[in-house]
Amino acid sequence: MFEKRSLFYFVLFSKLVIEDQTLASTNENFAKQIRLFIFLLHIFICDYLVSYVN
Repeated sequence: MFEKRSLFYFVLFSKLVIEDQTLASTNENFAKQIRLFIFLLHIFICDYLVSYVN
């Protein structure tokens, strides 16, 4: 279950980054990417810790 979910987050993040790259690369887009990456990383770490404890 954990592997499937983490793969889903990775694919989602990659898709969003690729879509962002096709747009004009401004500082605003870069800031959005960083926030998204940190958010997904947080979910990934929480997911990992929960699955590790269980």
